[in-house]
Amino acid sequence: MKKWMVALAIALFGSSAAIGGELPTFPFTVSGTIIAAPCKINKDQLVTVEFGDVAIQAIDGVRYEQDVPTSISCESTFTGDLSLSIKAESAGFGSNAAATDNSDLAIQFTRNGEVVQLNQLNDINWRNPLNLKAVPVINPSATPVAGEFKASVTLLLGIQ
Repeated sequence: MKKWMVALAIALFGSSAAIGGELPTFPFTVSGTIIAAPCKINKDQLVTVEFGDVAIQAIDGVRYEQDVPTSISCESTFTGDLSLSIKAESAGFGSNAAATDNSDLAIQFTRNGEVVQLNQLNDINWRNPLNLKAVPVINPSATPVAGEFKASVTLLLGIQ
């Protein structure tokens, strides 16, 4: 027993030559199975939220709110929990609003009436509707330039 402890100590801290021989080796294997994600958002289809014409003077973080169509479907054998993240570049004037290509306009997301933190996983009950909504917000210290706007946003499911 002492010899093994000395051998282990030397293996960790010194040379095997110090005990006059080679240390035994113990090969092992690591294996697993890669599986496809058991859940999908909107059947992996692109979602577009169209705000239509938005009057700059009327943007107040409430008006123009739109539903974000989201459905989560999981394989019948999946019984785990999920979390959801809204991945987007944060607007320079609000960390909880997704930047658009108009630097003074952003999109804020809510779920069940609460502002969703961007780029953070939040636990969800995937068996119930998400009630995800999007609403335009403006930079309080500037006025957006008139014209079309777009934002790039990704919904990410975390499987627990």
